[in-house]
Amino acid sequence: EQAMELKAQWDRTGEGKVYVGYGTTRGIFPMFNPETQAEPAMLDARARQALYFAVDRETWAGAMLAGRKENTAYEILPPDHPMYEFVKDGLRSYRYDVAQAQRLLQELGWDRASDGSLRNRADGRAFRIELWTTQGSEMETSILADMWGQLGIESPQRIIPNAQQGDRILRQG
Repeated sequence: EQAMELKAQWDRTGEGKVYVGYGTTRGIFPMFNPETQAEPAMLDARARQALYFAVDRETWAGAMLAGRKENTAYEILPPDHPMYEFVKDGLRSYRYDVAQAQRLLQELGWDRASDGSLRNRADGRAFRIELWTTQGSEMETSILADMWGQLGIESPQRIIPNAQQGDRILRQG
């Protein structure tokens, strides 16, 4: 945030230059182990696809990068990576489309309840996905929770403190 503020200031005044490069790749990584996945629907690829359709990448990137939507990622590698051409635009098919996300979830037996929550047609349980993130990345997780909240998905957040970030057992959930 400070770098983007400084860049805006220096772009106006000419006092200096801030270069914006490619940084850490952020991603949404569902738990695939049935023994630890709290929401069984997430084991179905169509449910994961629905959630990807509900992510507005440009808004997310703009919020994190002071409006710089041109840095929106549509692939898992940055453009300067030697393997980039093999993955280029690999995520573009998951364009932001909340209606498509809702259709996929309905096909899987999930409907909006009168309170706005997404409920399983067969047993009435809420669609709930716990979002884990590391300390310092809370804003990103909040944005994702809000996007999925538009579908009626409950997304409580779990923040892994800095002191526990190296604990692989904890992070495997």
